[in-house]
Amino acid sequence: MSAVFEDVFARLQTDMIDVCLEYVNDMAEKVYIYVSCENGSVACDFFYRVDGKMIKKHRLAQETGRSYDTSVARQKACMKVLQADVLKLISACKEFEREMPTEIKLIYSVSDGRTDADYSYDKYVSDSDTVTAFDRSDAWFRRLK
Repeated sequence: MSAVFEDVFARLQTDMIDVCLEYVNDMAEKVYIYVSCENGSVACDFFYRVDGKMIKKHRLAQETGRSYDTSVARQKACMKVLQADVLKLISACKEFEREMPTEIKLIYSVSDGRTDADYSYDKYVSDSDTVTAFDRSDAWFRRLK
């Protein structure tokens, strides 16, 4: 990959992490972002490790006892940014003639600022009659839990 492409890809992933950190008021140990992009369909999800526990975005207040705005409106706003960033990733891949991953799993460690990314180019959702992007994200959550 060229440095320019890598910079664009990294910047967009950083934006995705930033919006998810904002959602959790910067009070998480780790941020997990799931992206599925197959056959023109884009799906995103995100969840966290807070106080040593894996927690889905809508359960932050219940699981931690802290005050979080996990309203549907706030979740939609965050998802809108994530999906817009994924569309920009797709555009960057086209512009630089790169293959867009069908699945991206980002893990951001707040303590050291390190991002680990896993990219897959296999078809998981579009080649299945039963598996959805949500199923894939939920399975990843359960594995990490």
